[in-house]
Amino acid sequence: MRPTRASLRRSLLTGMLVLAPAAITGWVFLTVLRAIDGWLRPLLKSVPRLGSRIPESGFTGIGLLAAVLLVMLVGYLASKGLGRAAIAAFDRLVSRIPLIKAIYVSIRELSTLLLAEKRSAFRKVVLFEYPRPGLYSVGFVTNELQGARSEAFVNVFLPTTPNPTTGFLLILPRADIVELALTAEDGLKLVMSGGAVVSDAGRDRLGEAVSRLRAAP
Repeated sequence: MRPTRASLRRSLLTGMLVLAPAAITGWVFLTVLRAIDGWLRPLLKSVPRLGSRIPESGFTGIGLLAAVLLVMLVGYLASKGLGRAAIAAFDRLVSRIPLIKAIYVSIRELSTLLLAEKRSAFRKVVLFEYPRPGLYSVGFVTNELQGARSEAFVNVFLPTTPNPTTGFLLILPRADIVELALTAEDGLKLVMSGGAVVSDAGRDRLGEAVSRLRAAP
């Protein structure tokens, strides 16, 4: 079967959607590494015996090593008393800047949830009917609530695509959601790619979940 113009265009758009975040991230990452590399090169060339081995131009990998060491150093200091105090002071400083405060605090708190080792707040990926009957959204259960009449509710974070660090908080009846057998990582990939990145098993689970919601009274 020959591919049609529509299928080729759809494949092109899907490929761009999948590759664009990786390409942009890689470009920013390499730009930062080259900047660090260029800053450190003159310092290293001034070191006796070592300077003659440093090339005049080109990427030497010093920036990558320095970035890894910097991240490790920040992580180490953050676990110590002085480092925690410095981070707390920086947080207080940023929290006084109106626009930056909203962005920084939101990303920091969401990053803490996403990168935490236990990640208990994002352990469930769910499907539910939203924003109107007949349309369905993927979200993450962040907490469970108990109503006054033994009714069960859940807090669901609905991330935006392709940036999952922003979104909406929805409080839904427990009976109105269907849990998906997906990990938090797979759920994030699904959201960030606009639904393009999903395994065959994940696609089947999504289809089954939609069918269950449509069949519900």
